Amino acid sequence: MPIRTEPHSPAEREKLHTHRRDVDVDVAVIGGGLAGVAAAISASREGARVALIQNRPVLGGNSSSEVRVWVCGATATGHQRFARETGIIGELYLENEYRNPLGNPHLWDLLLLDTVKAEPNIQLLLNTHVSEVEREGPRIRAVYGEVLGAETEVRVQARMFIDASGDGTLAAAAGADILLGRESAQQFGETSAPDSADDLTLGSTLLFYTRDEGEPVPFVAPAFAIDIDQTPILRNRILRTGDNGADYWWIEWGGEIDVVADNERIRDELWGVIYGIWDHIKNSGEFPDAANLTLEWVGSIPGKREYRRVKGHTVMTQADIVEDVSKIDAIGF
Repeated sequence: MPIRTEPHSPAEREKLHTHRRDVDVDVAVIGGGLAGVAAAISASREGARVALIQNRPVLGGNSSSEVRVWVCGATATGHQRFARETGIIGELYLENEYRNPLGNPHLWDLLLLDTVKAEPNIQLLLNTHVSEVEREGPRIRAVYGEVLGAETEVRVQARMFIDASGDGTLAAAAGADILLGRESAQQFGETSAPDSADDLTLGSTLLFYTRDEGEPVPFVAPAFAIDIDQTPILRNRILRTGDNGADYWWIEWGGEIDVVADNERIRDELWGVIYGIWDHIKNSGEFPDAANLTLEWVGSIPGKREYRRVKGHTVMTQADIVEDVSKIDAIGF
């Protein structure tokens, strides 16, 4: 949903919301994924008063129990065994290894929540969807958020705003320069880029988990399940019953359309694919070892891979990677 750039009038607010709350901080972080969590913790440890605003009931974004994309990064899913993240993400990763060695996604949620709540300078606003931005000239003065299920409006005023929404929603609403899709090879001198610019992005994915019940479990496919015999999936992918749900990361769709505006359509298509795959595994007769398996969990929030990129002072290009360019003001590697 686009953010309103013209706030409601006081009279309109009286009609829309039962309760109101004002928050005044130094730094407001919009988005509670790993980027937002790390930014909020870092700012808090530097002594800033921070508001961390997340429109979901849990922290972690794509890594949360709602989406369940595993945190691997430098380890490259185990291929670089001794590589590690540093900084706050590395701290969280290490603590998770201690608290949650089996990788329970709900315990990962708990670790993130516990870590954020342990920071005395952070005000955490969960289930709060930022719906309006208030500007003073070119600067953001405040944002308005609706606390879902609470009939409450929150106004968060801050000296600095960090857009960690993943979709670049706040930056776009505030008028920042945005890049979307693929630039042409000519724009930045990138030989790997297409000849002509386009709007193509990476798509979204839903994951699923299975469980062995120790006895036969039937599966009746919903009417919207896609018949994967009529798709390229069986030709191009290997289906197995023992795979972890994350092994089906390749169930990706939506990059040819708008992964935000068409999010509901993308979710429905991905559901159709997942239930079609499961129907094939359970009922095709090709997987007798699937008789006792059931679906334990199926995602309902598409994990987005890409959308807007906020244009800053420097744009990292292919040359930076190929030529191994070092930046004197680098903050990561």
